[in-house]
Amino acid sequence: MTRYYSIKEYFHSFLKKSFPIQHSTNGLDVQMPAKSDGQPFTKRIKILIADDHKVIREGLRKIIEEDEDLIIAGEAANGDEAIKMARATNPDVIIMDVSMPIMNGIQTTRKISSEMPSIRIIGISLWGFTMTGKRMKRAGASAYLRKDKVFETLCTTIKEVAKEGLNIG
Repeated sequence: MTRYYSIKEYFHSFLKKSFPIQHSTNGLDVQMPAKSDGQPFTKRIKILIADDHKVIREGLRKIIEEDEDLIIAGEAANGDEAIKMARATNPDVIIMDVSMPIMNGIQTTRKISSEMPSIRIIGISLWGFTMTGKRMKRAGASAYLRKDKVFETLCTTIKEVAKEGLNIG
């Protein structure tokens, strides 16, 4: 006689075979695979890098790729590309250079913030938090970092901004 399974039974059977059961109160609790540090996987934060200098994009990519909680969604070399990539990839966070061709980072931030308000933007520039930083924040950036400090604090800032959309000066 052929036995037919309900969707719940089939799904539970699949999970049981695929992942070791940790404990079960409803029949579906499973222990997910862990990252290399032993912590369970969580949703990875998708990052879009927008900077007109290829060497800066490569450096940012290298730092981001070393963190298992972060993943690169794409790269853009100017403001227009950043908007198109943001629409196509829907990143959680965009690393946005202030000075880019075609459309600068302030204009691009304003457009993305109004069109896709759930995306968090971190402005980066060679300049400290002067008028440029204030203009980025007014345009919708959640944080602003100097390029000479970005490599030290980038991953932490991304995670803080992504978590509940905190604003960081």
